[in-house]
Amino acid sequence: MLFHGGEPLLWGIERFYEIYEYEKELSDKTGVKFTNSIQTNASLIDDEWIRFFKTSHIGIGISLDGPIGVNAHFSQDESLSFKRTISILDKLKNQKVSFGILSVITNKHIVNGAESFYDFLVENSIKNCGLCYCYNPDDKCSVDSEKLGYYLSDLFDLYFDGEARVNIREFNNAISAILTGKHRCCSHHQRERCGYYLTFLPSGDAFFCDPYNLRKENCLGNISECSISDMVSCSKHQELFNMIQKQVRDYCNKCSVKDICGYGCPRTDRDNEINYFCSANQILYSHIINTIKDRRKSI
Repeated sequence: MLFHGGEPLLWGIERFYEIYEYEKELSDKTGVKFTNSIQTNASLIDDEWIRFFKTSHIGIGISLDGPIGVNAHFSQDESLSFKRTISILDKLKNQKVSFGILSVITNKHIVNGAESFYDFLVENSIKNCGLCYCYNPDDKCSVDSEKLGYYLSDLFDLYFDGEARVNIREFNNAISAILTGKHRCCSHHQRERCGYYLTFLPSGDAFFCDPYNLRKENCLGNISECSISDMVSCSKHQELFNMIQKQVRDYCNKCSVKDICGYGCPRTDRDNEINYFCSANQILYSHIINTIKDRRKSI
């Protein structure tokens, strides 16, 4: 189960303890194993939360986009929140609580260069990082796809040959796909797994994966009224699944990196067009393929 937001810690630590105890009870009865993760901006993490994280073994993702200069999306002064977040990371490390960060990559990152971001990870002993590429079809804030491809290629070189070992999720996934043919991320599975992860609102309404547009007509049902199996077998779920398959199939079948890219996440499909990050993926994955080929030749 993934707790996302908004800010999920606002739900209260008491509720998280209740869920944790309920899952243990169900696991003892049924043998079903539960895994949980939480995505938070870390602003509410205190000693009590850290104790809970240690006992529950919940996966922790901290929303942090990088060094000062790339985090202030809505505020002019990011220094105070940045310093507090870094202090929370230090507390987690001191208490031996594992965590990763999730970074939204914007045009500010590209201007600063990949080395700035990599150095930030190394200097703060951040071992695990996931990347989320900024995309908003309603304004002009989306990161430039082609420039993103070259930025990520530079970042990959630092990740591959840099002074410190940092796990960057997207690069780990790509290498796994190239060397083993196995994919670790749902967005790399030629969209065969789209709809496996349902989004639940506080009201109990469920939606297909994690859509930007939570329109009522796309609701799959409410958890208080129908089962999850009913939701994933309903006509609306199948309709959405068929739509995202059809949207890219013809174009993507001609692509040389389709087996790594896996058609990309449908959340970033443009209406009646290819995926917004298609050019970024082609540049990045071609670079990774060539890098691995060259390394194999030199061994």
